Amino acid sequence: VAVHANAEAGGPDVAQGGIQGGTYAARAIRRRLSGRTVPPFRYSNHGDVAVIGRGAAVTDIPWLGPLGRQSGFLAWLLWAGIHIYYLSGWVNRVVVLARWASSFLTHSRASALITGEPHLPPIKETRGGRAAA
Repeated sequence: VAVHANAEAGGPDVAQGGIQGGTYAARAIRRRLSGRTVPPFRYSNHGDVAVIGRGAAVTDIPWLGPLGRQSGFLAWLLWAGIHIYYLSGWVNRVVVLARWASSFLTHSRASALITGEPHLPPIKETRGGRAAA
């Protein structure tokens, strides 16, 4: 529901739109169950953050003023903090933070990039176009 609500309302297909769309969907369900009307979905741009490399990111967060337009390591810290904040539960936050720290310190790229050979064997086609196990 959230992704379709975002696309129809003109919002982006990124986490921010998904979070807002999910919140809207939950409130809409509660309102409908109680017999109240549901206002239309309104997307609100809270800003953008994107990681671009090891310890580097870009941010454009209008409500933070000049601090919200960053690049480099400070932007990467903002990106990491925002992503940790939106995880549910403190255990998830600690686990993700530990994995990120390990990847950062060991220069591991496994948790950040999808590269290399696939881990599953290719699907073999049989006659009739059905996949064989």
